Amino acid sequence: MSETRSNASLALAAGIGLAAGVLSGLFGIGGGVVLVPALVLFFALPQLEASAVSLAAIATGAAAGLIPFAMDGEVDWVPALIVTAGAAVGSVLASRFVSRIPERVLAWAFVVVVVGAAIRMLIPDADGTVDAIDLDLATALILASIGLGAGFLAVTLGLGGGIIYVPSLAILFDLDQHTAQGTSLVAIVPAAVIGAIGHARNGRMDWRLATVVATGSFLGGYAGGQLAQLIPPERLQIAFGILLVIMAVRMAVSTTRRGAKPTKEAPWEPPV
Repeated sequence: MSETRSNASLALAAGIGLAAGVLSGLFGIGGGVVLVPALVLFFALPQLEASAVSLAAIATGAAAGLIPFAMDGEVDWVPALIVTAGAAVGSVLASRFVSRIPERVLAWAFVVVVVGAAIRMLIPDADGTVDAIDLDLATALILASIGLGAGFLAVTLGLGGGIIYVPSLAILFDLDQHTAQGTSLVAIVPAAVIGAIGHARNGRMDWRLATVVATGSFLGGYAGGQLAQLIPPERLQIAFGILLVIMAVRMAVSTTRRGAKPTKEAPWEPPV
């Protein structure tokens, strides 16, 4: 590869990371929905290597996106840690049972849940929102269940993360949209780090590419987090609802094309 081509490829990698990072900081999601397809398409990476690089970029983008939310006190830390613990359990369970469940069933269940969440997110909340969740045993169990479901979907479908965390926190607990997104980013970072380390230990990490993409993602994540602070929570909630609709349509089309196929043993995929 010529030096010019190499530099152009690195610029493209940084741009991909930047775009995914902005999406991460703006909406409180991981950005894997942009990273994995782009890395496979533009760099011809195998799925596992694309997932490895994506996870490294998700970790930096989510961490940078978290900074503006944390500085403004828009993170509910304890619920975030409970959700993270649930996600860890969900990923372990999914790795054991994923081969027994038809992917089509899981995918359509995800579509139904996301469409329902999108409709609810697009309806203004007349009762207002709260800045923190009142914790008790029942609430802790619900939060752990949210994490468990997201962790399960992350392994089985390569989806979950913020796409599950944000609407769940906003709808079930009336959490302010900004706080829901900041809390989601806290839960995303450790999952991405653990996944990236796992891939690296198995020799799947392209460190040069990962460094460039992760740097772009970090810059984009911080910019996206700052931008989110400028958007009123109710408008950000509507924008997130629209994003959910797009994700549901994308999943429905993809599932229809693939047809009914049982999933194979799968790696931890990037949280969305």
